[in-house]
Amino acid sequence: MAIRDPYFWKRFSAAVHASEAEEAAAAAAQAAAASASSTADTESGDVEKGGNGDAKKSKGVFTGRGRRAKVERTPSWLERQQAKKARRTLICWLFWFLFAGLIGAVVAVLLVLRSRGFIK
Repeated sequence: MAIRDPYFWKRFSAAVHASEAEEAAAAAAQAAAASASSTADTESGDVEKGGNGDAKKSKGVFTGRGRRAKVERTPSWLERQQAKKARRTLICWLFWFLFAGLIGAVVAVLLVLRSRGFIK
């Protein structure tokens, strides 16, 4: 059963993205509430010391105590589906090339056996 509405997947993808954005906003609000209740100075969270002593901007959600947690971007549903489709296409092409190679090898063996007189 296929979905016949051509805009369904666009609306579905937009809804998934909106849901992910709401989850990220809720996580950020929760982290902000946790840092507000903390006694740590929020100014120290904006800059983090590098390995060589340089001060650099830190990306991520503020967790208090002068550190930021790294926020890793996870692929969206649509990106995962596109990756699955690309992998499926690659496997399909590999299968058919190997199948054609197998048929060609069988034909070559039969021709060699026939030329040497093993098959009449």
